[in-house]
Amino acid sequence: KEETEAGTQWTTYLTNYMKTLKNKYTLVASRQLVGILAVCFVQEKYVNYIKDVRTQTEGVGIMGMMGNKGGVGIRFQLYDTTFCFICAHLAPHQGAVSKRNQNFVDIVTRTNFDGGSQYNPDNHEFVFYCCFFR
Repeated sequence: KEETEAGTQWTTYLTNYMKTLKNKYTLVASRQLVGILAVCFVQEKYVNYIKDVRTQTEGVGIMGMMGNKGGVGIRFQLYDTTFCFICAHLAPHQGAVSKRNQNFVDIVTRTNFDGGSQYNPDNHEFVFYCCFFR
């Protein structure tokens, strides 16, 4: 199970909070993999110009596929510009640099948003990669 009650509550909380801001924001997508939650918003004035929204999770933990480590991706097109956001939880500890590097490579190379190579992160005009490890 990817989504948890806590993830749903966070998405609801953030959605409600974003509606209180001077510039109103609308949820584009949210996706969760165990403890990783990615939530993406856009200003309401751009909602009609968003298309081809896709999400994906990629587990790289135990046995190279479990969700205790991995990434969550959200991608979309705004006008003619493509955006890709990947949030990742990588292998912990100071001595695990090569394992974290491999986690990164596995997440980025496996992510294609179920659309083939045209949807690989490196085929987007803007890619945002956020990671944490502990």
